[in-house]
Amino acid sequence: MKKRKSDDVLKEYWSAKHRFADLFNGVLFDGKQVITKEDLQDSDTALATTMKVKDGEVYSLTRYADVVKIVKNKMVFAILGVENQDHIHYAMPVRVMLNHSLGYVRQCKEIRTGHQLEGTVAFDNSDEFLSGMKKTDRILPIVTLVIYYGEKDWDGPIRLHDMMDMPKEFTNFVSDYRLNLIQAREVEEEGVFHTEVSKFFDIMKALKNKETLTNYMNTHTEEIVDVETLWASAVAANAPELVKKMKEKSKGEVVDMCTALEELMEERKMEGKAEGKAEGKAEGKAEGVISICRDFGLTEEETVNRLVDKFHINVEKAWEYMQEFNAHPNR
Repeated sequence: MKKRKSDDVLKEYWSAKHRFADLFNGVLFDGKQVITKEDLQDSDTALATTMKVKDGEVYSLTRYADVVKIVKNKMVFAILGVENQDHIHYAMPVRVMLNHSLGYVRQCKEIRTGHQLEGTVAFDNSDEFLSGMKKTDRILPIVTLVIYYGEKDWDGPIRLHDMMDMPKEFTNFVSDYRLNLIQAREVEEEGVFHTEVSKFFDIMKALKNKETLTNYMNTHTEEIVDVETLWASAVAANAPELVKKMKEKSKGEVVDMCTALEELMEERKMEGKAEGKAEGKAEGKAEGVISICRDFGLTEEETVNRLVDKFHINVEKAWEYMQEFNAHPNR
């Protein structure tokens, strides 16, 4: 089987039209079936534009969305997108705003290009001619769902205003931009999803910690799940042991979920024991290095740097070793 990056697995998972429709119906319409898979059209994920500056040079700007589809039916005509996030992004409102802006720019360019092909007869007055667009022209709204899979609670900005310190008087004059954020490990779906998307979020919550995993297994005995969903949720929850097992399965195959999760728990126990032993050895060696540094009169900062270089750890971990072994070298 061809090796795929973790991000590719999630992109492929949400690209499936029936899941994509179910996700947006659940989040936007509280489970009401407004969008069907037949309403969806695949769209280019590259958002690009070119800009001319005074010196005559042309600069291009390109952004890539994870999954983008166009929905067309009697109730909705819009561009919908999914952005996968495995870490907190402290400029996410700006990032999404940029993607949307490029999407709107592209739509306007397409409209202008269409009018240029028609010639001056396309416009009713000089304002329309100079704008390159008619008063009656319309662009499609763009809605992006940002799905955050990380273990930590999202403490980043939810809207553009969260990134600013400004006087109250400015608030009404500075346009805001709000994220449609989904914290995958906290989703309370309560029947709003009607496909395997429901199991995806259930598994994400189960993999949060040992307690949630145990509770899930006790309440979901004899439950099966498709390989794609278990694989995608394992990737999103950063469970490499489970990912490895799913790679050995065939697409479309179903597996016993409890058995897979039980094996995952057992492997994590074994890894925890191995990591504990390795940590113990590292601590013993660190204590020796700290003792030598003290004997040679090195300062705290010099000792920390030695620990970082020798054990390839971060500064915070080095200081933990210093405090653990009551190290008080010369300052």
